[in-house]
This record gives sequence, structure tokens and C-alpha cells, in this order.
Amino acid sequence: MSDQIKASLKYLVQILKRNNIQRVMLTGVSSNKAESLANVLGIEEYTSEVLPDQTGIYIQKLRVRGRVVGMVGDGINDTPALALTAEIL
Repeated sequence: MSDQIKASLKYLVQILKRNNIQRVMLTGVSSNKAESLANVLGIEEYTSEVLPDQTGIYIQKLRVRGRVVGMVGDGINDTPALALTAEIL
């Protein structure tokens, strides 16, 4: 979280919000850092301290509830969850 937030990420979140697309942030960082990042980005729903394997489970739960899920990841740990979102394409 010491990295700067990329302008492209801020822009993406703004576009999603403008189009009434719900944004959910899952992150492995502490709750304080997650809350700070969510506030900066304008994301109302977030879950912190999520392990990589838990991300896929969370996505599956959203899909079972009928939600359409897209995902943006920033590392190798996101690969399994990204694969889950690609299954429906």
C-alpha cells in the first residue's frame, strides 16, 4: 500500500461508478489500509485481509447470488480468481 494509486485505477473506478456498476474491493492488506484505499477510490464495499485462495471463493459466492463479476488484479496471486471470472466469457 506504500505504492501510489495509479491514475488509471482511479479513472476505472470513476467510470464504473458513473455507469452504476457496483465496485467491491478484496485485498490482503489490513483493515485500516483497506479503508483508506477504499475511501480514496470511492469504493463503498470492501473486505480486507483476504488470502489469495479466499478471493476465488468470494467471487463464486457473488456468482451464486446472481451477480456478474469482473475482476482487476495486480499480481500472480490473483490468477486463480481472474480465471474464475474468465470462465463466463
